[in-house]
Amino acid sequence: MRNLAQPVIAAVNGPAAGGGFGLALAADIRVAATSARFSAAFVRIGLSGCDLGVSWLLPRLIGAGRSHELLLTGRLVDAAEAERLGLVSRVVPDGETLDAALEIAAQITALRDRRAPTYTNS
Repeated sequence: MRNLAQPVIAAVNGPAAGGGFGLALAADIRVAATSARFSAAFVRIGLSGCDLGVSWLLPRLIGAGRSHELLLTGRLVDAAEAERLGLVSRVVPDGETLDAALEIAAQITALRDRRAPTYTNS
């Protein structure tokens, strides 16, 4: 996902724990439903914090201190806190995540489709 030329937008509709958390973090933009929850759950079963790159991606998104807490405790983060931490860019009502993600995609596409103005020396 990180090597794709196109931006990836994650629409998180519910729990994103362990590998699902890693997939969400790998996206360029994350939109969450109010019912979304995030957790580095793998730490709760004795696995390291590097499941699908979580330990690399999370500090780059929310900073080292906050990510260390989440990676070492496996604490569940609700959608509102995820937005405050900068983990997601937008929280929308349940059932509207796909529409919100498609709206962002349309905004990106509209910019790509614009032609840069041509300037001439007169």
